[in-house]
Amino acid sequence: MGFNFRKTISLGKGLKLNLGKKSASVTIGKKGVHHTISTTGRQTTTVGIPGTGLSYSTTTGTKKQAAAAKKTAAKPGTAAKAKSEPAPAIRKVGTARAAAPKPAPVQPAPPAPQEQPAERPANPFSTGRAVKTHD
Repeated sequence: MGFNFRKTISLGKGLKLNLGKKSASVTIGKKGVHHTISTTGRQTTTVGIPGTGLSYSTTTGTKKQAAAAKKTAAKPGTAAKAKSEPAPAIRKVGTARAAAPKPAPVQPAPPAPQEQPAERPANPFSTGRAVKTHD
C-alpha cells in the first residue's frame, strides 16, 4: 500500500488551501458552487445540491492534455528545426488525376445464432446414478 498525504486548511470564508503529496490547490467558493485551481494546471468547477449527493463537475487541464503538451515540448530541436528550415516546395508531378479507389463491397452480416433450448438445472438431491423404474 502506498503512502498518501492530504491536508485541507481553511483560509477564511469560502477559501481553502489543499495540500497533497504531489501538488497543492486553492478552492474558492462554498458548498454548492466552488472552483479549484491546482499547481498541476488542472482547474475544476463543481456545482451541486448540498445534502443530496448530486453534483456536476467540469475539469480543464487534465493529465492527458498535460502529457500531450509535455511530449511535444520534450522533442529536442523541434521548434528550432521548424524555424531554420524553409518549407519544402510543392512540385506538380502530373496533370492527370488518379481515380479514387473504389470502396470495398459491403459484406452481409452473418446470420444471428439461433437460441439453444435452456438446459435443465442439475438436481441438487441427485446421486448421479440411474434410477430404475418398475414395469
